[in-house]
Amino acid sequence: MQSTAKITRAQELIAASRIIKAQQRAHEAEPYAREITAAVEAVVSRSSQINHPLTNPVTDPKRSAVLILSSDRGFAGGFNANVLREAAGLRRVLAEQHVEAIPFVSGRKGITWHRFREIAMGAEWAGYSDTPQF
Repeated sequence: MQSTAKITRAQELIAASRIIKAQQRAHEAEPYAREITAAVEAVVSRSSQINHPLTNPVTDPKRSAVLILSSDRGFAGGFNANVLREAAGLRRVLAEQHVEAIPFVSGRKGITWHRFREIAMGAEWAGYSDTPQF
């Protein structure tokens, strides 16, 4: 019992230090987030006047990109299970509409899940979440 308590305490200390580092990185990213939000809002507010394939709705789509954001590690509770369940539900809805869903997966957990089920991915990204870059 004491051994388990020591291990749990060590995990708590490690998690606390990682949370502080993640909070610092999130704070450093605030200017970037503000600028990207302003850029997206500008595009959306002017999209009715723009005639471009990226701003016009697609009639009768054949394919759809599905971005799936999972974690690189465990200890995320039900997060990964819920994300992957929702992605599978979206894939079923798109299949009913005769639209091919192409998953773009971020995170080792999601990549492993797709590989195990032999679901082809449009692209995959993993391993950058420990120290993300702008």
